[in-house]
Amino acid sequence: MGQNFSTNHLMNNIIDYTKSKTESKHCNVCERENESKPASHWCVNCCDAFCGPCERQHRRFKVTALHKIVEIGKMKESESEGLLYGAEVFCEEHRSESIRFYCADHKSVCCMTCMMLHHRKCDEVGSVEDGAKALKTSKEVKELESDFKGLKTQFEELVQNREENIQSFTAHLAETEGKIETSFNELINHFETSKLEILEELGAKKKEVIPRLQDEKSELECKGAGIANDIAIFESTSLFAPPARYLQTVRSLLEQREKLETELNNQRSQLRNHNLEYKRNRIMDIIKKTTNLIGTVSVLQKEIVSTQCVRLGTDHVKGEDDDTHVWTRVKLKNKIQVEGDVTGVAYVDDNRVIGSSGDRTLTLFHMNGTPLNSVEFSNPFWSVRMKNHQEGAVVIERKCLQFFKIVGNQIILTARLGQLHENIKSAMDLAFVKKKDLFIGRNEIWVLDNTLSLVRGIAVEHSIGFMDVCDGHFICYTSYDEDTLYCVGLDGKQLFSYTHEKLKDATGVTVDSRGQIYVCGYASSNIHQLNHEGKLKRIIFEDLPSGPYCMRFNDAEDKVAIGCRECVLLYEFC
Repeated sequence: MGQNFSTNHLMNNIIDYTKSKTESKHCNVCERENESKPASHWCVNCCDAFCGPCERQHRRFKVTALHKIVEIGKMKESESEGLLYGAEVFCEEHRSESIRFYCADHKSVCCMTCMMLHHRKCDEVGSVEDGAKALKTSKEVKELESDFKGLKTQFEELVQNREENIQSFTAHLAETEGKIETSFNELINHFETSKLEILEELGAKKKEVIPRLQDEKSELECKGAGIANDIAIFESTSLFAPPARYLQTVRSLLEQREKLETELNNQRSQLRNHNLEYKRNRIMDIIKKTTNLIGTVSVLQKEIVSTQCVRLGTDHVKGEDDDTHVWTRVKLKNKIQVEGDVTGVAYVDDNRVIGSSGDRTLTLFHMNGTPLNSVEFSNPFWSVRMKNHQEGAVVIERKCLQFFKIVGNQIILTARLGQLHENIKSAMDLAFVKKKDLFIGRNEIWVLDNTLSLVRGIAVEHSIGFMDVCDGHFICYTSYDEDTLYCVGLDGKQLFSYTHEKLKDATGVTVDSRGQIYVCGYASSNIHQLNHEGKLKRIIFEDLPSGPYCMRFNDAEDKVAIGCRECVLLYEFC
């Protein structure tokens, strides 16, 4: 069921007070006692409205005796906004001291005592006015506001998804019932009892699924309302709240954002779209005397794929080429489900990808997930590469190098290469360089020219699992059951190796047009982006839904396909 979100009473009071310019205002204290009395005074410090008796009582307490209280009726609009903005906010630890400073290092507000005790060594400490002014125009706050609006939109989309699924599921109920009726009408006399049983099963599915969808919808609506409340609080705080309160609100929202993003992803991963499927027994005419059940009703569930731009990983290490290929957001365009692991994938063009679906099947897919054509091999293969938009090749394990062409939407097998060099039969990966030279690797790297003649071999220290080549500069590869990426020159001399505590079971390698390297961590479910010197730029695509084997860019390098366990993920940078 829905979750109750905490309320910021201060912001609600500020909102109420701005409404009081055109509406009558009631005493907040009396309202808490379920009484209703008109308010005559306003406490700037507490942001509460008081009737006469409550105002006098408020002045009697030592802790509130010095609060600034004004008559609501005598305040002009400009004065009221100035008082709201100028209200003092006191330190939670040192309650007699007002908050005067903002530490950008810790992103926290503090009083004079806190500053002397806890922030003496901080580099960026200034007044709350300067801190609020800088933060209001900062990229971080703009992203925060944008992210919250994006979260609200995504929750609204999930609510709409639930509503549409309820409608489609209800429509399928009638459609499925019609199919059931058609089947039973053919054998109505014999299967009347079975008809009642299966309709009862259908009703049970309805009672099971519809309430569940409604509950999910209600919960999402509640969470979306909570975010809308946060946005209202954020906007009103930015306009009317004291700088210290504004900074506290921003800090609170920063903490909430990650939790909400995680919660949103968890919600999306747990939600399933439900549908109905009725399967009529094909031989029911033959077995009508021996069966009482002529079909089954089942609920089909399909994962909901987010179409929103989401932030990539943030473990970003600045370098000399920091401004190149540092994407911040990405959009999942489709998730293509396949049987088996996708150890190889490549773009044919912007509308099609080709990849392994299982270890012996090569399949051409449309970007919408529709399989267009498949070919099967007698032996497993691990990698697939495209030389251009029509030609490509796969390495078939312990057998040969198999070339193919894409003609229309058909995969046409062409030449096989297995006799040029005996060790080529054991190759695991390949890479086309400059659309002509071909590099093949396993125990060493063999370079073939455009006529497929062996040019030379390059000795390496480790057995090659996956590899890629930067045009005329270096070769990167991983070795099976290791957590290391190796990089060697074209003479075989090792240039560097890369390991990281967050890189487990290093698999596929990709080098982009600028020489940046991407290595997949199958067991760690992430992809590491390195510069050409092997220095980590960032960890991207963190916490992928299943272990990544490989990734490939399209020609423009604004789209990426990731081959994973039982799926191909198609992303677009935004």
